[in-house]
Amino acid sequence: MSNLVDNIMFLPLLLPGFILGAVIHELAHAWVASLLGDPTPREEGRLTLNPLAHLDPVGSVMFLVTYLFFSFPFGWARPVMTRPESFAKPKRGMALVAIAGPLSNVVLATGITAVVIHAGPSLGQTMLRVLVITIQVNVVLSVFNMIPVPPLDGSRVIGVFMPDRMYRDWMNLDQYAPLMFLVMFLAFGQQVGTLVNSGTQLVMRGIGMLVS
Repeated sequence: MSNLVDNIMFLPLLLPGFILGAVIHELAHAWVASLLGDPTPREEGRLTLNPLAHLDPVGSVMFLVTYLFFSFPFGWARPVMTRPESFAKPKRGMALVAIAGPLSNVVLATGITAVVIHAGPSLGQTMLRVLVITIQVNVVLSVFNMIPVPPLDGSRVIGVFMPDRMYRDWMNLDQYAPLMFLVMFLAFGQQVGTLVNSGTQLVMRGIGMLVS
C-alpha cells in the first residue's frame, strides 16, 4: 500500500516527461515519413504537438496501471501509420522513419540537459526535478525503442540490411507483438533491464560530455 501511495505522489513529476517524450517521438516518425513522401501522417493529423493526436487510450491506461501497482511503467502511444510504397526505397525509408523517434528523444534530452546545467538553480526545486526526470525518461524511451525486436524501432533499423524476402517475414512478426513482449519480459526481463540500463548510462554520459 505504501508503494502505491508513493507512486501516486510521484506521478505528477513523471507524467510530463512521458507525455512529452511520446509526443515528440511519434511526431518525429510522422515528420520524417511525410518528408520522404508519405501523405499518411498528414492525412491522419499526426503532424502536430497535440498529445491527443498521439496518445493511445489503452496504452495510457496500461502505463498508469503498471506504474501505480507494479512500479514498472509500460505503455505505448498510437503508432504512426506509413505506406512503405510511398518511399523511393521502402526499406531505407522505414529505417529512417523508425530511427527518427529515438533520435528525437535523445535530442530532447540533450536540450533539457543544457537547460538544467546552465539554468538549474534558477528553475526552482520542483521544476528541476521534473526536468531531470524528463531527461531520464526520454533516454530510456530512446534506448528501449532501439531494441531490435518487432515492432520496436530497432527492428526497422536492422531490417534495412536484410534481403527482401527475409525483410517481409521480419515485418510480419509485428502481428505477434504482444506475445513477443510477454516472452521478452518474462523470459529475458533481467537481460533486457541490464541492456536498457547500460544503454541509458552510455547515452547519458554522451549527453553530459556534449553539453558540459
